[in-house]
Amino acid sequence: ISFKEAKKEIESSMLKFIGELGVANAGPLFLKDWKDMKGIIKVNSKYVDHTKASIALIKEINGKKAKVESIGVSGILSKIRGSHF
Repeated sequence: ISFKEAKKEIESSMLKFIGELGVANAGPLFLKDWKDMKGIIKVNSKYVDHTKASIALIKEINGKKAKVESIGVSGILSKIRGSHF
């Protein structure tokens, strides 16, 4: 799965789950740290649980079965990069 495909599906899932206002408030920022089908999404700290729930609802990407999950949460980007990349 490419970064572009994953980003598109995550954005779509967030729109369905929390709506346009929720996405605007969460302010998702997809960082270019895409490696081995792992990536970092930066969001407003008040919307971490909303984002994780949106991601968990994804069942397929481009017609292929997929499992998308959160493997870590941190308030500091360097900490998450160091522990998971």
